[in-house]
Amino acid sequence: MSKQIDEAQAILADKGAGLMQSDLIEIETLLVQADPDDWESGLFVMEGVALIVNDPLYKGDIPPIA
Repeated sequence: MSKQIDEAQAILADKGAGLMQSDLIEIETLLVQADPDDWESGLFVMEGVALIVNDPLYKGDIPPIA
């Protein structure tokens, strides 16, 4: 896995339910810089984001992801 994917995963793991829009922007920036061979792993990171923000208990500033 690329360094960018590792960094995106670390942000997600560190912030968890405290994930904010600024964190999502940082994650997205890292993912677009990742090697195309690692894009599948990037999709798993984004799935994690969706699971967090779609949780009814999430109180951050990211709107639900359809």
